[in-house]
Amino acid sequence: MAEQLASSSQQTIEQLQARIAELEGQLAQLQAQTDDGHSLAFERASYAPLLGMLLEISAALRITHDVPTVLELIEQKVPLLFNASTRVLIFLADEKQNLVLRTLTAADEKIILEPGKGIAGRGYLAPRAMLFAGPILKDALADLSDEQQQVFRELFNKAWPPTSAIAASLRVHEQLVGVLVLHTTLEHAPFSTFELPFVQALADLAAVAIVDAQQRADLNHIRDMHARAQAQLDNAQIQLLQSARLAAVGELSASVAHEINNPLYAARNSLFLATRKLPADSDALEYVQLAQDELGRIARIISRMRDFYRPTREELAPTDINQLLEETLALVQTHLRHGHVQVEFLPDTQLPPLIVSADQIRQVMLNLILNACDAMSARGGTLTVQSMAVDGRLPKGAPPVPNVGVSHFATEVLVSIRDTGVGIPQEIIDQLFTPFFTTKPNGTGLGLAISGHIVTQHGGHIEVSSTPGQGSVFTVHLPIEGPAANS
Repeated sequence: MAEQLASSSQQTIEQLQARIAELEGQLAQLQAQTDDGHSLAFERASYAPLLGMLLEISAALRITHDVPTVLELIEQKVPLLFNASTRVLIFLADEKQNLVLRTLTAADEKIILEPGKGIAGRGYLAPRAMLFAGPILKDALADLSDEQQQVFRELFNKAWPPTSAIAASLRVHEQLVGVLVLHTTLEHAPFSTFELPFVQALADLAAVAIVDAQQRADLNHIRDMHARAQAQLDNAQIQLLQSARLAAVGELSASVAHEINNPLYAARNSLFLATRKLPADSDALEYVQLAQDELGRIARIISRMRDFYRPTREELAPTDINQLLEETLALVQTHLRHGHVQVEFLPDTQLPPLIVSADQIRQVMLNLILNACDAMSARGGTLTVQSMAVDGRLPKGAPPVPNVGVSHFATEVLVSIRDTGVGIPQEIIDQLFTPFFTTKPNGTGLGLAISGHIVTQHGGHIEVSSTPGQGSVFTVHLPIEGPAANS
């Protein structure tokens, strides 16, 4: 995009420079063909410094890439182009097409003119540079309010109103960006039609430079936004990986705890039965009691291991799931754009708040959305994210009944994440939530395992349906009342 902007600006400036050279050639030709050589020689002598200064301004504008510097350059050079008493005003159009004074010497003044009002407003709508003198100047000045007239008098040290002025619109092709106004208070040296083509050429050069600077600023802003979004995504992915590592430990701990718990129960029960058969004065009772105490301590450790990564009551809070989804989609916006993925977000606006750990559920949604993007990385596609309230008491396999709202029939919220990617074979679907199983070259095999564990700890579950070559749907079921109602 930057190269296109530079190429377009360069082409327009070169066209203007060619026009200046053409004017010089025409003057030389006329001088050679006329008998009144002295008159044309004088006229050519008048044109030469103006043409030279235009070329100098053109060269300077070509290397100027921000609007304030462009304004400063024009403000400094124009008095040299005409005479020292020439004053410069530059108005730029805002989003409402009103003209806002932007000349650097008037930076503290707030002057806004409507198109068609005053010298600037009339010049803005004129197709070419326009001369203001006599009755035309008087009518244009009459458009200004007394307050605006006073601001101009203060701005120019009471050198107001002007005796003549020229206004030329700043336009690139059909785009109007502002207006350039030159005025003087000299009675003996007013502007004339002689200066019109030079002012127009100057306005054309200035318009190209201003539009180029504005587009570069917009491009830099987009780049900054992209960099910030990418940094946020990178940070979220780092946090996701860290959470996955911690959750992997939790998953492993829960598995180990489950496997140890059964033989531990048998050992404790056996010791209890053995104690009942020992005499009350047996020396072995001391050792049996010590063993029971230590096995009890192991049981408590296992209980804590089993509860690792289960959301605590302090983490659970009413959460707007639609807002959480919207924030997650915003987080991956750059990732979606680069993957040529279109997003359809279909929130149920009547959803009640869910009692969940927002950070953990955000981690689940982020993981599922990134997986959907990866599935469409080859050719892009459409990502559809939908939420709805349903009656979770329906028989297993029955289709959900959406839009039950916040009535007593709504027991859970469904969030479906649908992609139009490559799809997943059935034999792989059965292993998706197995820790360390992955089909990605650089995958860890923990993302879906952890996501499934988090949703399970919230009292919900994740369903997967997929058609190879057409896409997949991951549907997250979460109880409205949180895990306590389903524990």
